[in-house]
Amino acid sequence: MKLLEGIVVLDFCQFLSGPSAAMRLGDLGARVIKIERPETGDAGRRLTLRNLVSDGDAVNFQIINRGKESYTANMKDPADLARVKKLAARADVMISNFRPGIMARMGLDYKTVRALNPGIVYGTVTGYGTEGPWVKKPGQDLLAQSISGVAYLSGNEADPPVALGLSLADSISSMMMPKLPVLLMAFLSYYLMVIRKWSVQKMMILLLAVSVLGYFTTVLAV
Repeated sequence: MKLLEGIVVLDFCQFLSGPSAAMRLGDLGARVIKIERPETGDAGRRLTLRNLVSDGDAVNFQIINRGKESYTANMKDPADLARVKKLAARADVMISNFRPGIMARMGLDYKTVRALNPGIVYGTVTGYGTEGPWVKKPGQDLLAQSISGVAYLSGNEADPPVALGLSLADSISSMMMPKLPVLLMAFLSYYLMVIRKWSVQKMMILLLAVSVLGYFTTVLAV
């Protein structure tokens, strides 16, 4: 029996940061249901590396979404929204990485989901949090690398700031000790503390904060 067997995770994420955390929850035995929009699905399906495509999707998309079930829902359709809320009422974990306010616009903000399911663990990945002067700014890996100073550490001595060759804030930024995503570590810590007796918990990971941590970790190591 795997550690998270019997746990149901609703994955509302796209691209890299959230999907990779949900993937590892699945690797540990959780049933992960990926909620996608009709027709186009997760935009990450078309984000290829070296133009590698398999069965119509980017290979990297298939890697970080392995083992997941896919459920198509138009969140503007009341019937589809009602079906998704039924899933939320039965799920143990819910993860999203949209801009602040998007889940509320869908009708799936923390307070609404908590009313449906008081025991759910609600996790979000944002660029800069949900409050403050930067809340409406776009949160993206390259921006986080630039603002945090990580890009200053890359390249040759005479070069201007150079972005890293990997998505630090999206992927590696989530990998803290012991090389598991921060969001996953938070879920597991909470999970083990209560020994499968879930209670309400809201968790948030900031791309910028993790990039800043990566910057100082690198500087101190030099």
